Amino acid sequence: MVTRVYFIRHAQAMGNVSGRYQGRSDAKVTEEGMRQLDALSEAFKDIPFDIIYASPLSRTRMTADAVNKYAGKKIILDEGLLEFNGGKWEGKKWDDIAVEFPDELDKWNNRLDLLTAPGGESVAEARERMAKTVNKIVSENKGKTIVVVSHGCALRAYFNFAQGLPFIEINNDHYVMNTSLTLFEYDDDLNAKLIFKEDTSHLKKAGLSESKAR
Repeated sequence: MVTRVYFIRHAQAMGNVSGRYQGRSDAKVTEEGMRQLDALSEAFKDIPFDIIYASPLSRTRMTADAVNKYAGKKIILDEGLLEFNGGKWEGKKWDDIAVEFPDELDKWNNRLDLLTAPGGESVAEARERMAKTVNKIVSENKGKTIVVVSHGCALRAYFNFAQGLPFIEINNDHYVMNTSLTLFEYDDDLNAKLIFKEDTSHLKKAGLSESKAR
């Protein structure tokens, strides 16, 4: 029995353009993000699915609502899909983080696999949390098509896990694009197979540019 999961990063939010680490802060979706959501809604007119799981922050809930605009399926909010907990970084400007936490910021930029946020979690812990959460979701919905809406760093860490890559290779990846679609298929033993990664054709169709904001 094959279970399909579409993973989506939320639409562009204020933290993506204001030079701040938004993390678990409840940043508002930008005007560009709203246009991305319109394009996402149109894309999901033609993509059948059974259920949606989303991080409980407003930018992910709005993205889930956009996916669900024409389908009217159940949406379940799950804290296991929250963004990487930046601890003392939360809501701070990147320029201030560079001054206060230069070593940690260097790891964010160059060795994400070694990063532990001051007062927050490690990226390794976020990777494990996401894997546990997705495995639970798949186990409870075998044979269905699921949509999961989460955040940039959390998804980047999970994609590394699901592809069976060494953790250090997370550093070779880029920021997950806003409203991009990634599809994995799972067998009954929860083995994941990547079908495609970060499809943004809906944005191009709408004349919007890709957003790779951290």
